[in-house]
Amino acid sequence: LKALLLLAKSKGYSFVGCCQNGVNAFFVRSDKINSIVNEISLEQGYKTGNFCEYRDENGIQTKKSPEEEIKILKDLSLSLTYIK
Repeated sequence: LKALLLLAKSKGYSFVGCCQNGVNAFFVRSDKINSIVNEISLEQGYKTGNFCEYRDENGIQTKKSPEEEIKILKDLSLSLTYIK
C-alpha cells in the first residue's frame, strides 16, 4: 500500500482510504480534496485484508492471519527482481 501511496503522490493523487475488506485503496486527484473528501495517512486508512489469500499444499484455501502470511512469505527466501 505504501508503494501505491508514493506512486499516487508522484502523479498528483491523494490517498483517501481503503474498503472495509482491505483489498481496495482509493485515491482522489489532489486538487479535488476538500472538507468532505480528506486526504488521510497510510496508518489511518489501512485495513487488514479479510479475504483468504493462502492455499495449502493440497490447494485448499485457508485463512491465515497477517502475521502468519508474513512468516510464510519470509520463509520462502525469495529474491527481489526488478523488471525494466
